[in-house]
Amino acid sequence: MKALNTLKPDIEPFATKTLGEMIAMIKTLIEKGFAYESNGDVYFRVKKFPKYGYLSKQPIDQLESGARIEVGDQKEDPLDFALWKKDEKFGYKSPWGVGRPGWHIECSAMSRKYLGKTIDIHAGGADLIFPHHENEIAQSECANGCKFVNYWLHNGFVTINKEKMSKSLGNFLTIDDMLKNYDANTLRLFILTNHYRMPVEFSDEALTAAQAGAKRLTNAKQTPINENLDITTTDEYKSFVDAMDDDLNTSKALAVLFDLATRANKGEADAYTILYKLGSTLGFTFEKASLSEDEISKAISHVSEVLGKDFKTIDEVLELRKQARAEKNWDIADKIRIAFDECGIVLKDTKEGTTVEAK
Repeated sequence: MKALNTLKPDIEPFATKTLGEMIAMIKTLIEKGFAYESNGDVYFRVKKFPKYGYLSKQPIDQLESGARIEVGDQKEDPLDFALWKKDEKFGYKSPWGVGRPGWHIECSAMSRKYLGKTIDIHAGGADLIFPHHENEIAQSECANGCKFVNYWLHNGFVTINKEKMSKSLGNFLTIDDMLKNYDANTLRLFILTNHYRMPVEFSDEALTAAQAGAKRLTNAKQTPINENLDITTTDEYKSFVDAMDDDLNTSKALAVLFDLATRANKGEADAYTILYKLGSTLGFTFEKASLSEDEISKAISHVSEVLGKDFKTIDEVLELRKQARAEKNWDIADKIRIAFDECGIVLKDTKEGTTVEAK
């Protein structure tokens, strides 16, 4: 999370440390008549909650037609879902015998313990709308006697070849793998370019485009931050906030940032200050972009091809260029500089030596 410049959560709860709260919530639901025990299992009475199906926009009679009772289940109704399941081998002690909590009650109990009975925003993948979030609403509102969530935000999937990226399909990449080739700003821009509810198609082409966009932002002409500027009074701030208030329309918000980058490069007063402060709210960092291992490797290969040599490291290339400059062999020195430039890398000569930076 640190490598992605993502804020660390204040609390990272464990379900196993919230068992007492889960059992207490289940007991409340039983006492109120919303749940019942059946041979060591406990089930929620779905039809006692008239709003069931509201989030997923599925009428209860439609859900009923597709419901079935699994072998071994002793439910009053096929729609009823488990709050507690009998499990004498791996379970925990409870008023209903040894068992384990249902998947849905874990989230409701942890949410109430750490965030209260009503929360503003609940997010998750679109595949969790039904049954997981639908069941969370039912059990939380019936146990707590109040609204559970004010705003639901369901994100689309990251897909590869039009399929959801997932462990089960074996078509997933880890963050560590991706950070070997792309920096955190690139990955952030890749995701934010699309609306959160839409699927994001993963491809090297899309990430390369995001990489160029991220560099355009972070390589904007930097000037000292004007701490006396109240950016909330600026038109750019209003446009940015309007975009984010429009169901988190991040693509519109990014358009504001790219316009500011262009104006900063033209030397417009305070453009960089506004860019820096608005960009930071989206999690971008404005240190000069670092080069990935893949970018460096490709550059070395390209320089080797141009000069007809076989360089193994970037230091070997820089040493040859240093020697060429000392011998006033500007042809070789310029060929190396131009080859790096074609790969998006800038060589900067200083008294201390030559530095390598992303273009």
